[in-house]
Parts: sequence; C-alpha cells; structure tokens
Amino acid sequence: PPASAAPTIVMVVPNGYGLGHVTRLLAIARVLKAERDARIVFWSFSRAAGLIARFGFEVYARQTARHLSAEPKAWQAWETAEFAALLRRLLPDLVLQDAATLDDFVIDALVQPGTGAARLALLRRGMWQKHILGTDPLAAETLADLIIEPGDLAAPADHGLTRGRASAPRRLAATIVSAPVTLNRPAERMDRKRARKALGLGRGRHCLITLGSDAFNDWTHLLRELTRQAQSARIKLVWAHSPLAAPEPLIAQTPGITALATSPLAP
Repeated sequence: PPASAAPTIVMVVPNGYGLGHVTRLLAIARVLKAERDARIVFWSFSRAAGLIARFGFEVYARQTARHLSAEPKAWQAWETAEFAALLRRLLPDLVLQDAATLDDFVIDALVQPGTGAARLALLRRGMWQKHILGTDPLAAETLADLIIEPGDLAAPADHGLTRGRASAPRRLAATIVSAPVTLNRPAERMDRKRARKALGLGRGRHCLITLGSDAFNDWTHLLRELTRQAQSARIKLVWAHSPLAAPEPLIAQTPGITALATSPLAP
C-alpha cells in the first residue's frame, strides 16, 4: 500500500519441526510494525503460537489435519472456509506464508467472494535437495506476487533446485534474494553478566549445549559422556532445547545439568 497507509498483513505459519518458520516471520513482523505501524495477524499451525503472542502479535492457533486425525479433504474445505472468513473481516493488504510452497487453503480462500484483493507472497528457503522435495512444490510459486528467499551464510554451497531461480523469468511472480533474516537485534545482545542473570546461572563455569530440533533419538550415551567430561573439567552444563520439545526425563535425573527452554536464545 502507499507509504502513508499502515498495512494489514496476515502471516501464515506452517507446522515445522523447529522454530525456523516462526523466527523468520517474527523478525519480519517486528520490522514492519516498527517502520510501517503494520497490523500483523498470525495464522499459526506451529505449536509456538504462545511465543508469537508473547511478542505482542495477534495469533490464531490452528490445527493440521494430522493433529486432528482428520480426513484431509474435509479438513482442507474447513480450513479454506475459516481462512476466508478471516480475510473478509480483515481485508488485508498482504498474505505472507513462510513454507516450502503455498498451501491450497490459502490460495482457495483468496479467490472466495468478499475476501478483498490482498497481494500474496511466499517466503521460502534455498538449499533444496531434489531427492527430498522434488520439483512439484515450486509450481505454486507462479501464483504469488512475490517470492522472497532469505540469504544464507552457506549460499555459495547451494547447488539445489532453487539456485538461480531469482534471475529466471517468473511470469506473475517477482523473486528477490534478501539478506539473511535474523530475529536477534544487535542492541538486544547481553553481556556476560546480564546473560548469566537472565538464565539464572550461579557462579562457576558453564557450557551451553543446544543440538537443534530432534537432533538425536537416544540421548543416553551422549548425556553420560558429556556429563563425565564436564565433571572432570568442573563445568556445569546448561542443556537448551526447543520450547516445542517434550521434557527429557534423563536430563532432569542427571546431576549437574540445567534444562533450559528459553526462546529466543540468541541474546
């Protein structure tokens, strides 16, 4: 919309294994709120809907067909109707989805009567491997007004399907490769003293361990080895895990380890 207008934007968050989709959209939402006074409404299938709310944004917590054990076709029709109802209430300027591809319910809802004339943008990563995703998801890109691919520190090593697509003719969709997207702002980074206080750490040396989402299926051997090494070096372990992950009983039962589910962790 014109620079003088405060836009309304709906952000669609898929159900991922971690917090990548949520983190990217929150980073963008914070900037749009600060610079354009945008009203941001999240339509979230991620179980991190509570994290979105803590950042002060409106959020609708949704359930996938898999979450509900629902018949996919019936779920698709229901989700289309619900999303179309949201569009009729808000009449947004933009719908932005962070995913590998655009969901059918998003496209189907946008063409329903009375849903307005929102632009459609897809935020999707590079680094695609053909044997995992194939080429079919890329076909939906032609339905968007804009494709955004966040830059990556490993971009020179990207030999996947999306590499070079930004310079190819895209028909209706414009494609841009942005700078890397990060939620952590330099001004929010803490010094050692503030960070220790925020994490509730006492005196002594600590080692922060974070292995990402579902990095290992069996933690037993890893925990025992890390604990043994830490004890011999007189280091206390702080085990950071995703707020989406279930509590790990073995960590709670192991002396000298503090479990931590803080998000975002970067500051």
